[in-house]
Amino acid sequence: MDALRSAVDRLKEWSNQPGTKTDEEADRQAEAALSEAAASDQADPQILTALADIREKLNDAVGAIQALEQALQSQPADQTVLPKLRKLYDVVGKKDIQVFVDGKKPVFDVPPLVRDGRTLVPIRQIAEALGAKVDWNQGTVTIRRGNQSVTLEIGDPSASVNGQNVTLDVPPEVSGGRTLVPLRFVGEAFGMAIDYQDGIVSVHPPAGQNG
Repeated sequence: MDALRSAVDRLKEWSNQPGTKTDEEADRQAEAALSEAAASDQADPQILTALADIREKLNDAVGAIQALEQALQSQPADQTVLPKLRKLYDVVGKKDIQVFVDGKKPVFDVPPLVRDGRTLVPIRQIAEALGAKVDWNQGTVTIRRGNQSVTLEIGDPSASVNGQNVTLDVPPEVSGGRTLVPLRFVGEAFGMAIDYQDGIVSVHPPAGQNG
């Protein structure tokens, strides 16, 4: 890995040197080498973010987004990726809420929404992304993972975390026929860290812990 990173660094230095080649030719050489490195089993966030930088310089915002999302999947706790993603999402006109759980993007059957500054997401998909199960009992929903449990009720600001009563900033609600729950509350109840960047929410194990 060190040898690969060193080679990439040398390539980036070479691409910035003046010569007979154009800047675009040098950037495309660097992009090709970084793309090959990113496709290998040895890819790491530094290589992927470097690839994103080159693609952005080449006006390939979609390709840059793909590299950054791959970097976040490789290292979900890396907060430096989110501002870069926000900038590129704006370039391509992606204004809707983006949610990552341990670096991966759950597929929601109804879109997340914001209530009083809190992001709400469909309970079924977020539970599955967290490796949890959902149980329903006469309007009360319980999310279970191992010996952990969170119990909520639609429209009720009161909830229970492992038997302890807590008060929610916003209660669960129904949208599009699906129950939506506050993402930060659910994530933190299961010991996850939450990073936020202007409509991008990343839920992941605390730094130093594996998902």
